[in-house]
Amino acid sequence: MSTQLKNADKKDYELCAFAIMPNHVHLLLKPLISLPLMMQKMKGKSSKQINELLLLSGSLWARSYYDRAIRSQKHFDVTYQYIKNNPLKLCEDADSEFRFYGCFE
Repeated sequence: MSTQLKNADKKDYELCAFAIMPNHVHLLLKPLISLPLMMQKMKGKSSKQINELLLLSGSLWARSYYDRAIRSQKHFDVTYQYIKNNPLKLCEDADSEFRFYGCFE
């Protein structure tokens, strides 16, 4: 999924950060197309790839998603740090670091 997120950068959105969690994904980005279309494309492509990898079929993601507009530099900084640090709460091993991508790292 991380490759897919990076590949769509500058096409569908400007990617700032993401963290892949066991049951959800945190994204910090600026959409370059409509948000519903962007989410449809992202969920569709990733569902197909994950299902193929796991030899599964059917729905993978919840129909809805939660979004919040970033209103200030402080809000951006707090959100970026949250996304960066959230995977580290899962465990202290090195694998947790690979769950995070940030364009300012």
